[in-house]
Amino acid sequence: MPYCRYCLKDTPIEEMPSPRTCIHCRKEQLAYGAVKAKKRRKSRITRAKNAVAYYFLKKRIKHRPFPQDIVPIQVLLRQMISANRYKKNFLHVDHAIPVDHPLVCGLTVSWNLQILLRHENIRKANTCDFEFQEAWLMRWAKERGL
Repeated sequence: MPYCRYCLKDTPIEEMPSPRTCIHCRKEQLAYGAVKAKKRRKSRITRAKNAVAYYFLKKRIKHRPFPQDIVPIQVLLRQMISANRYKKNFLHVDHAIPVDHPLVCGLTVSWNLQILLRHENIRKANTCDFEFQEAWLMRWAKERGL
């Protein structure tokens, strides 16, 4: 008579849905898998809901975003999280002007954040193209009327 590899009991073949697992152990496995999947879904929803707080906690950024920038940053981070839903760390949120650079210091504000592919962000690292960034900032200031 075959035995179940989980409970190590001899069980008749009729009660063995798979070659090595009895019906009772199989039900326990399925229930455990359902609970685990529910926890994963719940954590993903919570992470998307609290995207800004999660991002600042994960990146260990000390300063909080400006109050008027919280909603645009949340939208950007939720886009990134939903895009990364099926392939983890496929996209990253990147600072156009780096936060930690010897010559400049970019803030975590909505206009300084961009979504990049993981390998592009790693390749960019802590560099900054000053001519491009200057033109980009001037265009942004003109759009705002500054």
